[in-house]
Amino acid sequence: MKTLMAVLTLASLVFLAVGIYSGTAQKPSAAAVLNDNQNFEDQNLRIENSDAETSLGRSPSSTPSAFSESGLSSVIDQAAKKFLELEACYAQDCGYSAEDPRAYDLAVQRAQSAALLNVVKSLFRSGEKSIEAEKLALKVMTSQSPFVQQRGLEILSTQPPSANALRTVVEDGLTSISPKVVSMAMDELLKYMGTALEPLAHEQIVLALMSSDRISVVRMLSRLSPFVHKMSFQTYESLQGQLAYPDLNRRLSSVLNAASERI
Repeated sequence: MKTLMAVLTLASLVFLAVGIYSGTAQKPSAAAVLNDNQNFEDQNLRIENSDAETSLGRSPSSTPSAFSESGLSSVIDQAAKKFLELEACYAQDCGYSAEDPRAYDLAVQRAQSAALLNVVKSLFRSGEKSIEAEKLALKVMTSQSPFVQQRGLEILSTQPPSANALRTVVEDGLTSISPKVVSMAMDELLKYMGTALEPLAHEQIVLALMSSDRISVVRMLSRLSPFVHKMSFQTYESLQGQLAYPDLNRRLSSVLNAASERI
């Protein structure tokens, strides 16, 4: 019995020590996070609620909870109004942190992202297809904010393919300043494979590869493999030697060589 009590006492002391250490562990400063752009993007471009099932490439629940069409329309309408209200904050002071212009803009963008997240959650819960949701997504995709563009892509991921959505994903998603958003846009374009819009998807991707900045093209090429198959191989092969930088042409050749062995 004495031995058991001694073990329990020792375990309690260890648990207490761990708790004290965890409580006093120093967190990184906000300035450090802001200065590390890649870490900042990786931390803040995550989907903020796993229950929303918003990771692109995952399907909405096969048994969505009951959610009325009027209820969804209300959520979309409220989010659209809030988004527009926040847009005005770029021209007037809305009381967000103004330590520096970038901090203020980021605060506005995060507020917009939070408003749009309600729409994402509602769409995944309901499984509804909504013209209003697509219209909202197409509007917010024109934003220069990666936070907002991510929400736009998440909304579009719940909706069926459309020519308007495809062009917006290419024109705004593939030209985003964020490599993360470019990758998400390429993933979103995968749903057009095997549809009547597939030829248009290949056409738009080729145009983006020819005209986008180097960093965006690198990210596109890293996601290109699933798009290259027997029917589309010639389309991408025609790009060999046509990209703006030698290393990009080498990356494309690598993708094509791998595809030729696969198909």
